Amino acid sequence: MLNPIEPAPNKGIIGVYEQITGLLPVQGTTNVHGIIQYYVSWNVNGGAYTSEHLVPDFVKQTFCTSLNFNDGETYTFNIRSIDIVGNTYNESRTVFIDRSHPHINNVWLEKDGYKGLFVHNTTDLSKMQMTFEALDPHSGLKFIHWIFGTSDTSTELLRGNIAVGRMTNVSQSETNIPINLHAFVSLGFSK
Repeated sequence: MLNPIEPAPNKGIIGVYEQITGLLPVQGTTNVHGIIQYYVSWNVNGGAYTSEHLVPDFVKQTFCTSLNFNDGETYTFNIRSIDIVGNTYNESRTVFIDRSHPHINNVWLEKDGYKGLFVHNTTDLSKMQMTFEALDPHSGLKFIHWIFGTSDTSTELLRGNIAVGRMTNVSQSETNIPINLHAFVSLGFSK
């Protein structure tokens, strides 16, 4: 319906009888699956939305603008589409800006209540508990990847990943996750 209309084979209807302006002109209406316009707006950290910006070349379905992203911000983008008869549909996507690396602080190996960072043999290690603080203030932690080995990285005793979930709203709590190192060694982290 929105494609150009082919001329009559006998050329009997031309000129003043053809609709060349308006809703359905004979030369067709540019569209993407019936959509004739897109508008984009966004908000930062749940604030008010910007005014809507008409997507200039909507056939490509792209919109470019310069935004000043800061670490820890949340952007919600809203796209409003309009079809040939004026129906609209809104769709939103949220993007979390995180440019910072996670922090790991206060790493300790503990045995019998004493803190230290030295292991003399695997028997010592099997009786120790490792604790540390791991946090990312803007996006939280998804997993912790750990490796036990020598300081020159020539010998690796054990490695693994621990899924900790997203912990952005956790404060002053500690979770212990057991890791089997010839016995159970607990990894603790707090945020």
